[in-house]
Amino acid sequence: MKRSLFVIVLLAAFTVFSSNAQALLENFDDGVADGWTAETGTTWLIDGGIYKNNAGEGYWQKSTVDWDFQGGNISVDFSKGYYAAESGIGILFGGDYTSSMFAAGLWKDTNGWIIGVNEYSWDGSRWQNAGGWNNQAIAALTAGQQYTLSLDVSSSAATLTLGSDSVSKSLSGIPSGNIGLYNSVSWGEFDNFSADVVPEPSSIVLLGIGLAGIIGFAVKNKA
Repeated sequence: MKRSLFVIVLLAAFTVFSSNAQALLENFDDGVADGWTAETGTTWLIDGGIYKNNAGEGYWQKSTVDWDFQGGNISVDFSKGYYAAESGIGILFGGDYTSSMFAAGLWKDTNGWIIGVNEYSWDGSRWQNAGGWNNQAIAALTAGQQYTLSLDVSSSAATLTLGSDSVSKSLSGIPSGNIGLYNSVSWGEFDNFSADVVPEPSSIVLLGIGLAGIIGFAVKNKA
């Protein structure tokens, strides 16, 4: 009876722990981008632990089969080989990337350099502003130099930080959907991606069953 109670307590503690946000980390040092999908058919490759988009513009998302983003922090290191007259790079959060999405990142055009947090919808031919532009002008970045984008998402706002600059956008709840990255026009590189995630219930159950088996085997052998 005591052994059974011990197992139940351990499983309960494990389930509570697993349901809390955990860090999803990707540094690509193993040469594999597990679970990531290139959405627009552009060329993505891993070279020396860096995830690269060499074909101009591309979206890249992480499937939520095994986990879910429910707010918290998303961050990634990035660099671009050169900044074209109009080019961008950043983080995607929420939306289905088919009809809607939220994006937070860097953009350069003829008006200068900005960081922004924006909502977009697809009109059949291009992405259009759907929820107001929230942008902040920044100083020019250096081609080839690595920077860090850090995005904090709550139920009321999303705040993007790049160095000493930051910009926020009000939200009416945490956007649901996958998270990912985007690169526009000139080639871009990503490294050290991290996100606060919550394991899906099915994953928790499978891990719990595995833990129960291990504990049961140990108890049986001890007996």
